[in-house]
Amino acid sequence: MKIRLHQFLARSGAARNNFDITQMVKKGRVRVDKNIVTAESFIFDTKLRRGYLDDKEIQMQQMRYFLINK
Repeated sequence: MKIRLHQFLARSGAARNNFDITQMVKKGRVRVDKNIVTAESFIFDTKLRRGYLDDKEIQMQQMRYFLINK
């Protein structure tokens, strides 16, 4: 699935808010494979490439759906 780096970090739970994500990216703490990425709009395929934060691999959390009937 192709996704922007900012969305990937938000869905993985790496940071609490958008400001934290922006600061992490600007400081060069985020890598995709072996390349440091400094643009939040960087698009990559999560099935083919891996994202790292401070040299630890991060993965998106699985979406959970609940159906509630009243």
